[in-house]
Amino acid sequence: MNLIFRFLIIILMIEIILGYGHYLKNSTLLSGHYVSSTIMSINKILEIYNKNSDSSENEVIKDNPKKKVIDKKEKKISDATQKRNEALAKQREEEESFKINKEKCDNYFSQNQHIKVSGVTSFKKPLDVQTYLDFLNLYDEKTDYLIIIVGNSETFGTLKKVDNRLHVKLQRNLRNELQSKKIFVVNIAYPGGLISDHLRDLVSFSELYKPDLAIFYTGGNELIMTETYETFTKKFTINKKNFATYDFYKNGLIIPNNVRYCLDKNKYFTKINFDQNDQILNINQHITSHYKKIKNKLNDNSVDFLFYIQPFNKKMVPSKNAEINFPKIVNLNIEDSNFKNLNLTNLGTELNFIDLFHTKDSEKISQKLTKDILDIYKKKILKKLNNENN
Repeated sequence: MNLIFRFLIIILMIEIILGYGHYLKNSTLLSGHYVSSTIMSINKILEIYNKNSDSSENEVIKDNPKKKVIDKKEKKISDATQKRNEALAKQREEEESFKINKEKCDNYFSQNQHIKVSGVTSFKKPLDVQTYLDFLNLYDEKTDYLIIIVGNSETFGTLKKVDNRLHVKLQRNLRNELQSKKIFVVNIAYPGGLISDHLRDLVSFSELYKPDLAIFYTGGNELIMTETYETFTKKFTINKKNFATYDFYKNGLIIPNNVRYCLDKNKYFTKINFDQNDQILNINQHITSHYKKIKNKLNDNSVDFLFYIQPFNKKMVPSKNAEINFPKIVNLNIEDSNFKNLNLTNLGTELNFIDLFHTKDSEKISQKLTKDILDIYKKKILKKLNNENN
């Protein structure tokens, strides 16, 4: 009996010591609740048992075929939802892309209509005219003001996006300045165009519409004419009958259309014959003489005009073919208010050139042209737009 009593005393003492320890650790100061170590031990055992029980239950569920079927269905639903979301996102992306492309397409067709009219040609070639769609639909020669741009590949906009071409920029600027949609700018320039071709091109276009103002923006191709002619006439003799089939532009020869079609039918394209028909070997005389022809013709037909020699890239060393004419054209000055050599201004230093005379933008050029047009012809333009009697 004493032994049992002693054993119980020992158990009680252990309980008191352990319980007091738990009390300090887990009991709140406010409540002073005593936590039994026995109960804590029992709770620990129960927690371990419950965890093991949950784990084994999960194992059972994991191995449950029905649960696998449910998981597969849920995965299929999840995959289907993901695919549907991806399809919707792709559709939205395609619709947005289509919208953007449509706007670009609409702008292209609006800004860049090409007119080729049967029976209207320049040097036996059909005219290729760039213009806005609203010009074809809305232009009224009695109340609207028409500007024609004539020139070469830089003027045409060969290396530019459509909305960055000269006729687009110039029309936009003038309409904004004068707050009128009755100003139209049409571009009849083409790659390989030369000063000696421009008057005939303009006269041919005038069979369709009479311009109020003509802008000549040219001179780049004249840089290489002298050298290429001298080289060409030493190597080739071309019968006039073969001019129609010979691709001069593709073969690197910039040749005036008047030389192609105005030689006598019995003559051949040789240095002697060429010298008799053109002053190409004297570039200043060539430009001056054709400028006078343009001025006389347009004055007779009451068409205002401005004539610009394009700015050249003075930072670039001219090619062998261009080095002869480069300094001559850059320094050429004709004493006439309508003649403007842009190489005598600072404009060339502000442009982003691609090569000797092609640029990446037309904004600064169009700003210069806009200013000159308004300075000289603003009153005339407003007079016509307001339909005032002469």
